[in-house]
Amino acid sequence: MRDCARDGADEVLSHLPDLGDRELQSAVDAYLDQVADLLREVDASASEVADRLDLATPSKAAPEPTARPTASAGGRPRASRETAR
Repeated sequence: MRDCARDGADEVLSHLPDLGDRELQSAVDAYLDQVADLLREVDASASEVADRLDLATPSKAAPEPTARPTASAGGRPRASRETAR
């Protein structure tokens, strides 16, 4: 997504048409600039989301937790003394 947004912004700016009418040209140029800016923002937002997801992924170097709650005869985890009161 990031690559497509970045490439799209560059492509939009590389295809600026020459219309001949000053007012129309100004409006089209402003619109295409806004489209390119929007695509750059999509690129930046996608990068932030990817970074957050990368941070949320557990590291392979981190050991897996081995302790599991022991079940009582009823199949439920045993409550500690603090929660049993």
